Amino acid sequence: VPPEHKQEIHNKLKALEDELNRYLANEYGVDTSKKDACEQWLKSHQPFHWFVEFYGIVHDKGGFDVIIGNPPYVEYSEVRRAYTVHYLETELCNNLYAFVMERSVKVLKEKGRCGMIVPISAFCTDRMEKFQLLQLCNSSNFWLSNYAERPSKLFEGVERNLSITLFDKKHSNARIFTTAYLKWYAENRVYLFPTINYTIATNTKVFGIIPKIGTQAEVNVLEKMKKVHNKIDNYTVNRVTKYILYYRNSGGRYWKIITDFQPDFFLNGRKSISSRESYLYFDTTEALLVSVASLNSNLYFWYYVMHSDARTNNPSDLKMFPLDIQSLSSTHMNELFALCKKLMTDYKAKSIMQDGKYRTGLVKFQQFFPIKSKPILDEIDCVLARHYGFTEEELDFIVNYDIKYRMGRENEEEYERTSNEL
Repeated sequence: VPPEHKQEIHNKLKALEDELNRYLANEYGVDTSKKDACEQWLKSHQPFHWFVEFYGIVHDKGGFDVIIGNPPYVEYSEVRRAYTVHYLETELCNNLYAFVMERSVKVLKEKGRCGMIVPISAFCTDRMEKFQLLQLCNSSNFWLSNYAERPSKLFEGVERNLSITLFDKKHSNARIFTTAYLKWYAENRVYLFPTINYTIATNTKVFGIIPKIGTQAEVNVLEKMKKVHNKIDNYTVNRVTKYILYYRNSGGRYWKIITDFQPDFFLNGRKSISSRESYLYFDTTEALLVSVASLNSNLYFWYYVMHSDARTNNPSDLKMFPLDIQSLSSTHMNELFALCKKLMTDYKAKSIMQDGKYRTGLVKFQQFFPIKSKPILDEIDCVLARHYGFTEEELDFIVNYDIKYRMGRENEEEYERTSNEL
């Protein structure tokens, strides 16, 4: 810019900034005719106008070539009293990282690249659907890699499962490429990124969820499970019955323990109930036993990891598992009945009563070791594989899913006991 024009441009941009401030303050309900009110609003909200601050980039070049970041993982509800936003498509997502991503998309130039590190829950939660679509509808290719917090983690000291999202901006319907739910030991971190493998998984997305797909075998299994129109939810009831499924609503990084009996739990010497215990109710013994067997399977554990944050156990995680009990053959039905009873007996026989002192008091609880019942779980998967029509290769993948970590960390994570989990 010629020196003689610099001051003129500066004055015009300052006038534009003042005009934008007045406009924005008015949108926030400020009486712009009152100077003190305007100044107070400017001080509290500190508006930032990208068009003014980066005029040459946003106006002349159409936006930034590359935007990368690690935005704040803060619920909007926690800061809303101090600062509010308006006219954001992602406002109902209720997290600041969604707002940062939306702004990034808007100031990114066509064919520009964007990369962000966000919580893994961003891609497995209904309320984040807008956040997901914002990226998918503004890119031609969308890459999503997923990282566990155990046994090692992306950032030391950050106890979060994380995803790295990468995309090139283009108004289109993106092709989706994902990784598996990646785990690694600290000494192998140097190999983590060089060995990342993406699998095209465009057709696996469901409302609010982009599954953590790492192989074509997983895509094939999901396609077969999609053909099942009923889910476990079709067999649950919204009232208390005697046909009860028991599960823990947190914990279990490597195994999910589902029972048709209530685990023993004592608090200060008196029989009690763990605060982490949850229930599903059924109308019949048949529905209960088939569901308990299926939800203990390696298939369910894989399906859960694919579609959840891999930390919490929400009722929907169990209820949405595809299962059509009516279409089970009598042979498969009887096999699952027998295996369910065999598994429950094995769980009880190999359980121990564990003592602990927690903030709630002295606790004694029944601790299970599903790793010791793996052969029975594999038998359940063999029955389910025949029911769903899996190939030998697909069954082999399911039975051995994450086996390096599930079978190798008996005393590290699965049996780590904290007051939070009890």
